[in-house]
Amino acid sequence: NGEISREEALFLFHLNRRTAEKVTAWEEFFVEALSDFFYWRNGSDSTLTPDAEQMLLDAIGAEVDDATELHLLLNLMFRINGASERFRGFVLDAVRHSVLHSEQALFGDARRRPGVIDSADVEVIRRLVYGMGSQSGFAISRIEAEFLFELNDATAGRVNDPGWRDLFVG
Repeated sequence: NGEISREEALFLFHLNRRTAEKVTAWEEFFVEALSDFFYWRNGSDSTLTPDAEQMLLDAIGAEVDDATELHLLLNLMFRINGASERFRGFVLDAVRHSVLHSEQALFGDARRRPGVIDSADVEVIRRLVYGMGSQSGFAISRIEAEFLFELNDATAGRVNDPGWRDLFVG
């Protein structure tokens, strides 16, 4: 019927966790299907409902260690007009962990150097901090400022993309 039920959405998370090697087509399907499910859930087309946020947090677990699930979270944050501070903090923590520890780029199949902020990271961070999913889209919240300072401190002395300095200082 073109709609995904709650049970089907949870099953997609289950399938994603059981698949060791993910092809691009799966990742695209997973992210789009679940983005639509959560974005349009309960008639809300601009925010995640508390129920939807809790379902995401429960399905993903305490730590985001799967790139496909991180892409889902980022896609949702880029589409919505707002999220709770708890949920924004969860996504920011996932991005921080990915930038500092993952060899997988935040988007795409490219490899990256853990602990170095590259140009793709700068764009993702800019969109998270100043985009629609941020606290206001104009001012940086305390949680977003702490996120920026923690990343800056953790990558100090590294060869970060020049855009990072512009974003951090700007």
